[in-house]
Amino acid sequence: MAVIQDLPPEILLRVLELPIGDEEAYGSRDTRKRLARTALVARSWRAPSQRLLALTFTMSSADPVWERYLEMLYVAGGDRFKCIKRLDAYIVGQGSRRLELAAALPLILNLLEQNKVDLQGLHLASEDRGVVLVLSTAKHARLLLGLRSLGLSGMLEVDDKFILPSPMVSLHTLRLYSRLRKLPPFLLPLSTVAPRLTRLELHCGEGPLKSTFDDPLQQIAPHLTYLMLQLPLFGGETRSEIVSSLEPFFSACTTLTTLRIDGPVGPPDLKLILSCLSFPLTLLDVSGLVLRWLGDDRMPKEVGEAFDLPSMAQLRRWRMMKTTYFQIEEMDGRAGREWRAACRARGIEPRGAERYVTD
Repeated sequence: MAVIQDLPPEILLRVLELPIGDEEAYGSRDTRKRLARTALVARSWRAPSQRLLALTFTMSSADPVWERYLEMLYVAGGDRFKCIKRLDAYIVGQGSRRLELAAALPLILNLLEQNKVDLQGLHLASEDRGVVLVLSTAKHARLLLGLRSLGLSGMLEVDDKFILPSPMVSLHTLRLYSRLRKLPPFLLPLSTVAPRLTRLELHCGEGPLKSTFDDPLQQIAPHLTYLMLQLPLFGGETRSEIVSSLEPFFSACTTLTTLRIDGPVGPPDLKLILSCLSFPLTLLDVSGLVLRWLGDDRMPKEVGEAFDLPSMAQLRRWRMMKTTYFQIEEMDGRAGREWRAACRARGIEPRGAERYVTD
């Protein structure tokens, strides 16, 4: 135990295979509760294992707890939770309320900067057009330069006058949502502003990305090692349209080792994505594969053919679920047995929902 507790918190998360991720702001709450009840974070344990709770501290600006946290910083400059894994900043509401939130956000970021809060992740979202987020290079640049992950969604607009004095060398993860019209000017050119960006999440649950993203994505594609693609829950034609629109981007991903597909994906679309990739994957996560029938239907031929693609030559782990009647389920029945047998025959470890996949 003494050896384990002395490991860095990031390694502890991997050893325990705890599902701490950036996909959902509230996805870590259950994990935080479990950690708080275990001896792993008991007071008898010494640092750095104590920092596990801080590493899982995520917050939404719409949460009442956020107001109390800001009050703690403002009144006492609190020493606890000086590390925020991710802050979701929502600019939503009607009329003047929306404008108030847009004006308050820069002040909040300034408060975090003044108290030297380590803000690791930031997600900016605005649901309405006409609201411009005004940031100050002098007051907010340092905070943004320290970000490890950044998410942009909705109708977000950032003042054109805001610039960064240097590249975002700490930024390794970028999340883009399909409702976003374009990247804010301070992120352009993306390959220069974020030279160490290796992880990209494309949330296309509401349709394809705008064409304004074509050039930025092509710039960073050769440097990516991790890609998450979210597809719509409904509409097979829309999913195929999204996959087809991203073909040039997939082909440009020449160093990708981890691919996650979230949401229903048809066997032909899955094969198309894998055939576009030229670099061998080591981890593939599909949640979930659209099967035509329930029960003992056979493994789709496109899945069987995908095993022989160059991108699958060095695959070590393949986690796959199936989608039936819009529910994500285990790959069971005849299709599941055939898929697992094909994986093991090629030295690939098949995984399901019972085991979390780390990359």
